[in-house]
Amino acid sequence: MRAAPLTVGEVTEYLQHLFDADELLSDLWIEGEVVETFVSGAGHHYFSVADDNARLNCVLFRNAAIRQRYRPVAGQGCAIHGRISIFPRDGKYQLYADFIRPAGVGLAALEFELLKQQLTAEGLFEQSRKRPLLERVRVIGLVTSAEGAVRHDVATVLQRRNPFIHLLFAPATVQGDGAPASLRMALQQLLHDGRCQVIIIGRGGGSATDLAAFNDEQLVRAVFASPIPVVSAVGHESDWTLLDLVADLRAATPSAAAEIVSAPSGQAARQLLADLMRHSHGFRRSLFDQMLDVSRCREELIRRGPLATISNLTLRLDEQSDALQLLTMKSLEARRAALSTATSSIQTRARERVGVSKVAAASAGSLLAVLDPRATLDRGYVALADAETGGPVNLTTDTAPGRRLVAHTRDGSIASVVESTQLGATS
Repeated sequence: MRAAPLTVGEVTEYLQHLFDADELLSDLWIEGEVVETFVSGAGHHYFSVADDNARLNCVLFRNAAIRQRYRPVAGQGCAIHGRISIFPRDGKYQLYADFIRPAGVGLAALEFELLKQQLTAEGLFEQSRKRPLLERVRVIGLVTSAEGAVRHDVATVLQRRNPFIHLLFAPATVQGDGAPASLRMALQQLLHDGRCQVIIIGRGGGSATDLAAFNDEQLVRAVFASPIPVVSAVGHESDWTLLDLVADLRAATPSAAAEIVSAPSGQAARQLLADLMRHSHGFRRSLFDQMLDVSRCREELIRRGPLATISNLTLRLDEQSDALQLLTMKSLEARRAALSTATSSIQTRARERVGVSKVAAASAGSLLAVLDPRATLDRGYVALADAETGGPVNLTTDTAPGRRLVAHTRDGSIASVVESTQLGATS
């Protein structure tokens, strides 16, 4: 048992450390109904989520809020990602959110969106960092399955387009639990070889589950760090993965990728193709996001009847609107009263300090007038100083016969030489 009691700060710091060190609380998803929202002047979103048994305070700071396509709305269900920790000033725990989406979306889709948002914020998908392909490519690397038809399709296109191109093949597992590590290993194998001028990573399409390996964060970062251009060729035109976003070029199919990297056209045609891909990139990403939203809406409609949902949301919206209005009025009244009190206090203190300052200034002015050396000279006195050292001569012992002196008067100075000195007062 401790001999001395703990301070409030020590207890709060200890609890905060427990929260931050907990693996579950530092990275978790929470689903509930938004019951209260408030946006600060700085752009931070403060809100609460609740279910039938409990309520949790949340905050979505401005730097995270600007990346969200969805904002917390009172009365609506949502899924939130973040960490739970202690807010020391109030001694309360809350959820620090970094991602929020409407409820009813599968966890895999939420994790995909969260990772996409984080990587976008880091700049991995910026178009400005995309590297152009060489006009004349002699060695092409290919990462794909050893069993599928992709390798044969790419080799056939290259043989037809440019038989002098050498194809380096690095086999990899393209779906399943071990696929991400296998894809990364195959990519590193080609980079270590050092002969490739461009690398194609692809497979022949599939479901969202089949393509999950191409959304692996470590694979995306490896492609981003690649010193040579990487072409993504995963599936068909409607199948988008994070690999497509980070790759220097995205082709609809592996065969199309082989056509692009082996095209014998000149620089003008290649630049036109690159511009077309760049301008269409934003539209395709927007289309992908809209398709994902439509899928979520379809799942929500299946899970809940539309009429019941509308009725419940309308009722909750009315209740929360009344409560929010009342809370806002009370908050404004309290803040006005506090502001009025603070203003009066500041004015009173300011007047008191001005008065004290004026008295002190007047006293200091009088003292300076009394101590001013010029006032002494005005009364007929002179100030003696040694001509060589400039030091004052206050005592007889400060000089000696033969020393030159300067006598400072009211209107100038007089030079003189000491003939003799005499101790003691003279009349």
